[in-house]
Parts: sequence; C-alpha cells; structure tokens
Amino acid sequence: METPIVTVYTNDRNLWLLGGFQYLFKKYWSSSQKVRIVGYSSPKNGILTDNFSFYSIDRRNYPASEWSSGVIRSLNQFIKDGEDLFIMMLEDFWLIEPVNVDVIQRLVEYLRNDPKNILRIDLTADRCQHRSQSTMFDKLGDIELIKTAPSSPYQMSFQAAIWNLKLMREVLIPYEDPWQSEVFGSKRLADAGDKYTVLGTTCRPVRYQPVYRSKRVSLDISRLSSEDQAVIMKRGWI
Repeated sequence: METPIVTVYTNDRNLWLLGGFQYLFKKYWSSSQKVRIVGYSSPKNGILTDNFSFYSIDRRNYPASEWSSGVIRSLNQFIKDGEDLFIMMLEDFWLIEPVNVDVIQRLVEYLRNDPKNILRIDLTADRCQHRSQSTMFDKLGDIELIKTAPSSPYQMSFQAAIWNLKLMREVLIPYEDPWQSEVFGSKRLADAGDKYTVLGTTCRPVRYQPVYRSKRVSLDISRLSSEDQAVIMKRGWI
C-alpha cells in the first residue's frame, strides 16, 4: 500500500527554509518518498531535486490572514483522483531523527481499512501532551492509538499528521491565519462533539524541530545534531 504524498506548505518569504528541510528529509525519512511542496513563487536555483515537486497555489502570495484559503485552494487544485489521505507538514519542520516509516505505513493502512470518522492521526508527541483528556482507542500490535477528547487543546493542530482529505475539507474555513485556524478550528471541533475523531500514538514516529517561528521572528536549530548544523551552516541554508 503506497504511502500518501507528503505535502509541505510554504510561502515566498520562507522559501529559504527548503534547502535545510529537503536535506534533513532525505537523510531521516527517505530519498524516494514523494514530497509535494505547495507555495506561491517557485524556488530558484534548482533547489528541489529528485522526489520533490513544487506546486503554485496562485501568482499572488497570500498574506498570513488568508493562509487557510491557500490550503483550501491547494486541496482543490493539486489533489489527484483517488487520493484519500494527506500527510501535512510545514517547511520549518526540520527532522532531527530517523522517521519510523513502518509505523506510518501501518497507520496509513489502518485509516484506509477502517476510518471511523478519524480526522487525523498525529505523528508527533502533540496528542500525548494531553493524556489527561485522552483514552485508549485501539492497538495495532505494539502501536497504541490514543483518542483525545473533543474539548482538548489544539484538536485542530498543524503539527505533522496524516489527515483524512474528505474530513479536512469539511473543517477548514477560509480567511484564517495558521494560529486562528488551530484555535478557532479546535473550538469548531469541540462544538462538533464526536463527529470527528483525533488520534495520536505513544510511539511518535516523526521527530523534528520547528526551526523558524515567523510570528516571533525566531530561528533555532539547537536540537539538530552538531553534524547537521555544520552541514546546514556550510551550505548557507540559514
């Protein structure tokens, strides 16, 4: 069963992050996993290679206040017939350890075989941070799936996750910036009760550092290994 294309969102101001993202993705995930970079202006100087492809939402770079509008438009433009699942990341999610691709594949198979109105399965420790509001949902061998309550903080989170595309289209609304989409989207999910299920795992198959927080204009690569930091500095990616 084929793993969904990893879809990575960026914008014109953050294209400089793609060099480091691509290097670490190939090192810690795969050099064959298909990656769809979605933004506005195409990256220059042939920075994207091999398994990376670029897709432009529009010739106009949408402002942060229209971030969700850009995502919605991309779902309508680039998603091919037959795509049911969607692995979403952002361009500043720089991997710091090898990805457990076996766990991801098993989660993908689980979603395709028995979706149970699952909106997304978090691939990080995000849902584990709310264990007081979680219950055991299912087990896939040694993989524990936990379900967080509809009222849990950040039910609508854009940390790396596998999304159900049909349900994702239902919960996104236009004209929200990323932070509003998480905060207001979480309230919408709370209001929806059990209509949507959000899951996490205790094994955290994807580990990364969000290296650039544009809202705070802060850059931090401290969790990258000294070897990776040296390569990134030498190649001028920061």
